[in-house]
Parts: sequence; C-alpha cells; structure tokens
Amino acid sequence: RQDLSWAGAWRQRLALQNAAAAVNLIGRREDASTLRDTHYLRSAGDDPGPSGHLLMAWRRLASRTTSCDEQSVRPVAEQHFALQWDDALAEVVANAEDMVVSSRPAPILAAEIAAAVYRARPDAELLAFWLADMLLAQKFRWPVPVPLLMGQVASPVFKSGENRKRIRPGAEGWGRAVFLAYATAAAEACDLGIE
Repeated sequence: RQDLSWAGAWRQRLALQNAAAAVNLIGRREDASTLRDTHYLRSAGDDPGPSGHLLMAWRRLASRTTSCDEQSVRPVAEQHFALQWDDALAEVVANAEDMVVSSRPAPILAAEIAAAVYRARPDAELLAFWLADMLLAQKFRWPVPVPLLMGQVASPVFKSGENRKRIRPGAEGWGRAVFLAYATAAAEACDLGIE
C-alpha cells in the first residue's frame, strides 16, 4: 500500500516476469528481455503481436487502480487476450464485484474467480490469472495491483500427479496451489523490491 518511489518500476518488472510466463504458457519462445526490447523498440502504431499484447495486459494491470468491473476488464480481454466478450465472461466479472465484499480470505477468492473464468471459458485461462491478481489487490485494498500469480505458473506448486501435469484453474488441488503460488510470488516480489 505504500507509495514508495520505486514501486512503479517494481510492479512493471513483475508485470514483465508475469507476461514472460504467460507467453511461455501459450508456447511462444520470447523471454522477458525479448518482450521488453520488442515493446520499447517498436514504432508508434505498430501491432505488438500476440506476445506484446500479453505484456501490455500485465503492464496495464500493474499501472492502474483496482477494479473488477466489466468496464475495466472487457477492454483487456478483447484487446490484449484476443477474447470475444460474451455473457459467460460478463457473468463471471459481475460475480467478482460481489466477491470483493465477501468476508472470505483474498487468496481463496482469487482462486475462485480464476476457476470461474476457466469454467466459463477454457480459452480465457490467461485472463483467469490476470483477474485473480486484480481481485486479490482489490480485496487487500491495494491502490494498484501487483502481478504475482502468472509468474508462478511453471513452478512446482502448480504441478500434480505422477506425471507432474499442470493444475488447471478449478481442478483438484487448485486452491492449495494458488495459496502456495501467492506465498512464493510474494517472497520473490519482496526480494525484487529489496534489490
């Protein structure tokens, strides 16, 4: 909640890390430095491409006030995640507004909103992670969200079973994985903040 002089740069570094994890999840090869360079060295008006749009989604998360309403989420879903907005997503986002006033712990609500997005639209998994961070920040009354969850998607906390398959939102073990992922991500974010 503190407005430290380096907080904006810190959040943007976390956004870059989370975007790189998202890009990797969809099977693209760009790493964080390639994403950063491509974003900043492109000409004005150039299409950033699929990976660039993912970076822009997480940068947007890390640079705006928290709000889980359709007016805030729909442009991100359509512009950066290339999702067709429909009633299913609208309903999930409307429920998110109700979840914020719930007395349940923030990580539980973040896990639930991600699972709800994935159930409604399996093609919107990246939006599910993005919205989980938004809801967490709003629940904690952070002035600006901190990108955390997507950066842990490839970590062991999201692996399960003998084949170590990735746990999908809402699957068995999802809630526990989200708790562990947020704990790990928070510790890593604090280390980055110290640097």
